[in-house]
Amino acid sequence: MPRLYRLTGRGEELVKIEFHGERAGGLKHRDMIKRIVEDLRLNMGVWTWIDTGEETSMELPDIMVVPPSGYKSLDLGRVLFIEVETRPSRDPGKIRRYIERARKSGAHILFVVDEKYLGYMERFGVDSVAPDGVVDAVKRILAL
Repeated sequence: MPRLYRLTGRGEELVKIEFHGERAGGLKHRDMIKRIVEDLRLNMGVWTWIDTGEETSMELPDIMVVPPSGYKSLDLGRVLFIEVETRPSRDPGKIRRYIERARKSGAHILFVVDEKYLGYMERFGVDSVAPDGVVDAVKRILAL
């Protein structure tokens, strides 16, 4: 029988996702981010940073993924920005800004959109997937 472990209070604080303010987006946006992060953490063991909507002077990606490099380190040279967009056609300029921000940072970018928007996202020439395809896309992009 496998041994079961429980996180300490500090451990729970590290993995808890709590959003703040209007910058965090609507309920659907927040739920998609939570689901994606849980899938990545559980199925891939990658480190994730989440923009929880706290006020900052920087425009940050919804999720940053940093793959492991060896047993106790992270590969900071292979960062992936994930943007969750519930209605990307509402503001194409925002999509372009996100692409440019990733390019300037040297990061790859992946957009997660409802399946009905996948065709729309093709015009930007970027990787985009429906929520169910995130883990496979991250594996492919980061060559894990």
